[in-house]
Amino acid sequence: MRGLGTFWGKARRCALRGALVLAVALGGALAAQAQGIAPPVIANNKARGLYDKAQAQAKDRDFTKALETLDILTQKFPSLGEGWLMKGSLLKASGDTRGALAAYREGLAKVPPDAARTSQYLLLGDLALQYGDYATAGVAYRQLLKLGTKVARSRAVAERGVRTCEFAEAALKNPVGVSPAPLPPPLNGFKMQYFPTLTADNRFLLFTGWPKANSGEDLFVSRRAADGTFGAPTGISPSINSSYNEGAGAISGDGKTLVFASCDRPKSIGNCDLYISRRTGNAWSPPLNLGTAVNSPEWDSQPSLSADGRTLYFTSTRRGGQGKEDIYVSTLQADGTWAPAQNLGPTVNTPGMDMAPFIHASGTTLYFVTDGLVGMGGLDIFRSEKDPATGAWAPPPKLGLSHQHVRRRGLALCVVG
Repeated sequence: MRGLGTFWGKARRCALRGALVLAVALGGALAAQAQGIAPPVIANNKARGLYDKAQAQAKDRDFTKALETLDILTQKFPSLGEGWLMKGSLLKASGDTRGALAAYREGLAKVPPDAARTSQYLLLGDLALQYGDYATAGVAYRQLLKLGTKVARSRAVAERGVRTCEFAEAALKNPVGVSPAPLPPPLNGFKMQYFPTLTADNRFLLFTGWPKANSGEDLFVSRRAADGTFGAPTGISPSINSSYNEGAGAISGDGKTLVFASCDRPKSIGNCDLYISRRTGNAWSPPLNLGTAVNSPEWDSQPSLSADGRTLYFTSTRRGGQGKEDIYVSTLQADGTWAPAQNLGPTVNTPGMDMAPFIHASGTTLYFVTDGLVGMGGLDIFRSEKDPATGAWAPPPKLGLSHQHVRRRGLALCVVG
């Protein structure tokens, strides 16, 4: 389950998801056996006892005790790779990805290479990319290719992983552009804040805020002063913010049309839908669901409006796409209804996650993030140009190193960007 599309979601959902992941993990040993890996042969009786004890604790869902037992096992018998791998499995399931990376790196270095461990090599590579450890990632992907996995998808992921490591290591030696810096107070004062967007006149900053751990997500606005500083953020409007989650807003160039995402509202089409509101004077109208032409029974969020407010880009997990999350577009028709949303196709969308679209004021430059193209690893920023004559999108070139490592929090440019 997701939050409103900002990928941070409601605290209770995160807690439930974590419990479910741990419940199905049941320890690295059980997962390994399910993948066809032979049970480990452990000659030392004390090591075998600790290993079996941790496995039983994991099976009984006592994951804290299982990790404590595995700590003892890996300290006393550090050469036993299976202990590290079980530890990595539980740490990954509990959300400790950095600890999981260290454990999988140790474990896979201590067990014989085996094509049956395809998923473990891929996981190690993915975890290493997440933290910019390109050396470890490269070793994992190359080892998998050397073993000759017969799964085409796994081979394709490993090949792209090797290219990503090579590109990233070269890019680190030649950084370009200006490194981003956080905005000063009174902004960035919430627990989380993300998906910023500037109005066309650059006078207002709209963003999603999660003020406290037990609060929901709402839309906030900060006004820019004559000296360029931003004022204290305030809720956009009682007509928009509610007891449900609202966020990931997009405003038209004239500042009179707002499209945003909200989750679990009554009579919604999916778990997160897109809504529209119009501004008259300083008042925003009650939001209206954009309907089945735009929304799906799945997750729809992260909208971006063209300057004239007539073209809407957004992210969706609906069926029939190119990958996990895809970018879609809908246009406002002469009768005031929105045309059925169309997938932007394989030039923009990939088999991976393609998200957070931002359409420039020109209407022909689209920025987005994806993990499906060679980059620095994870979700990287890309740009695609639209041919005004044909409407076709060009293959995206790679942007510079200093722009990268967007962690699903959205993109925005001022109109001169």
